Amino acid sequence: MRAVNVLISAFHLIVTIFVFLVGLFFFILPHAPSFIDYFIAFISSRADLFIVISVFFFSLSLILFLGFYTLYKNQYFKMQISNKLTFVDTELIKEYLQKYLNENYIGEKIYLSKVVISNKNIEIIASLKKEKINEEFLEDFSKKIKAALKEELDYLKDFYLNINFC
Repeated sequence: MRAVNVLISAFHLIVTIFVFLVGLFFFILPHAPSFIDYFIAFISSRADLFIVISVFFFSLSLILFLGFYTLYKNQYFKMQISNKLTFVDTELIKEYLQKYLNENYIGEKIYLSKVVISNKNIEIIASLKKEKINEEFLEDFSKKIKAALKEELDYLKDFYLNINFC
């Protein structure tokens, strides 16, 4: 789980506990008549508190809405490819990988020409400039593709990487 998801989940837990405590407060309120009189007198003398309370709850609801949106916008389906006929859109995999490589290799001309799924494995065909290729670059390149496959598609198996030099 990403750190952002953990923070958002923790914030939602705190808000849930807060809402529970507010409910508990109003549940116990009828059993304390002297506190009700004090509470009414306090609210009557400070009517400007309602604006602060309303701004607080509107802000809290906006934060919750944005939190839920960021927490669940990147959901994806995990599929297990078996011997049965299954269709996986390789263009989607190619799009994810190309986006990831463009973010990690800014200024480099890396083009994924094809992504093929055969025998339960992914085969990636990439085009790279020949002068940029060395052993360290290839090792880093394959690690970043493996990280992209794991992060974006939850693909943990080995894959084939074919490189065309241009």
